[in-house]
Amino acid sequence: INVLNASAGVQYTCLLTNRAPGSLTYNDIRTDRSTVALVKPLSGTIDTITISWQNLAPNTLTDTFCNTDPGVFPFPTNNQWSNSPYNCDVGIIRADILPGTAFNRAALNCNAMTAFLYPISTPPATPLSYHDCNFTPPASGAITSGACDLTHTPYCSVKISFPAENQVYLRLKSIYLDSSVSITACSSPCSSNASLTGDQLLVDATGKANDVLRRIQVRVPISPSGPFPEFALLSGDSICKRLQIDPTTGTATNAGPPGIEACNVLNP
Repeated sequence: INVLNASAGVQYTCLLTNRAPGSLTYNDIRTDRSTVALVKPLSGTIDTITISWQNLAPNTLTDTFCNTDPGVFPFPTNNQWSNSPYNCDVGIIRADILPGTAFNRAALNCNAMTAFLYPISTPPATPLSYHDCNFTPPASGAITSGACDLTHTPYCSVKISFPAENQVYLRLKSIYLDSSVSITACSSPCSSNASLTGDQLLVDATGKANDVLRRIQVRVPISPSGPFPEFALLSGDSICKRLQIDPTTGTATNAGPPGIEACNVLNP
């Protein structure tokens, strides 16, 4: 027993840590910034990832999912999303998926896949499958149903399958409403979830104040990092780029640092 305040009777009776939990949990997937998750099994490989999500303040008496087929008009305005005809209390999750360990330009162009996870109750017609390098529509950029159900926590869930890998990166971002997200992974036939290492530490503590006991769990990033840029190029001012074009070959080359006149021409 570790006493924190003897006069107030505050102490903690048990403290456990787990460096390879069976899931990753993110309680604040925002609409204004991305979260990058490393999904890496403690041993072996994985070929299925399940992304589950719901709104940040769940209330099973009032929460509703979209009641409109996303094929009709999948991305309405913010006002339409929360009102008729959509009436959604849960946001869309944009998931960018990058399996493997190769991060050169060719691998990024070839292997990255994007999916939009839509909060409706109808199960998807076909499972969402990743296709490396040779995308088969609608694999990349697919809009897929979360098969949402208020009896589950989190409410909505999508499984993504891919060839066996020893790690997968996910870039997650909410659309319309902030979300809380849980991620699990497994290797077929998926009898149990894989222990995931390298991303989060699970801290499980039981505290006591006089005769009141309370148990809490928190997730701590193993390798904290700053915010990731949302764009390849971002500027608070105009951006000027000069190119010289060879009229015979059409080859473009860098024309060097521009003068102020050139920038004014390109950015009037």
